[in-house]
Amino acid sequence: MSDLTLRPKGKWASLTLTVAISTVCLGIACDSQMLKAHIEPINKTNVLDENSLKLQLMVSVVKNNLADLTTAMERLTPLLSRDNVPSFFFENDLFDLIAQNLRVAERALRDDKESAVYAAEYKILARAIAKARSVASLNSSIISQSKNIPDTYESDINLQGLKTLVAYSTDRLISSIS
Repeated sequence: MSDLTLRPKGKWASLTLTVAISTVCLGIACDSQMLKAHIEPINKTNVLDENSLKLQLMVSVVKNNLADLTTAMERLTPLLSRDNVPSFFFENDLFDLIAQNLRVAERALRDDKESAVYAAEYKILARAIAKARSVASLNSSIISQSKNIPDTYESDINLQGLKTLVAYSTDRLISSIS
C-alpha cells in the first residue's frame, strides 16, 4: 500500500497557499481594522509581464498583511511578560497556531520551483514570513513558560562559592576569545 500525497498543482500553488495562510493568521490575531492592505507602488522602471505584475502585487499585499500581523504581535509581547496576563492568552495559544501555519507557508515557499524565476519577490516574502513566525514563536514561548511553574528544590550550595565559580568561568571565556 502506498501513501497518497496531495500536492497542489499549478504555477501559483505555493504562493496562493502562502497568501491563504497569511490571511488566516492575520484573521486569527487581529480585528477587521487591521485587514487593510497598503499596496506599495510597483517598480515601473523595468518592463514587466502580466505575471510579474500580479506576483509583485500579491507579494506586496501579503508582505503588508504580515507586517501588520508582526506589529500586532510585537505590541502584545510586553503584555505577555507581565504578571497579570489576561487568561484568554493561556486558554487559546493562538501564537503557536500562527507560528505553525507560518512554518507551513515557509516550507511551501521554499519548495516552490518558481522561486528561482522570481527570486527577489520570494526573498521579500520569505523575510516577512520569517519575521512574523519569529514573533509568534517568541510570544508562544512566553505563554508556555508562564503556564509551567518550575519545580523548586532545597539546596545547601554555597552561594559565595557559586558566584566565584561563575566569575572564574566568565573570565576564562573572555580570555579564550581574546
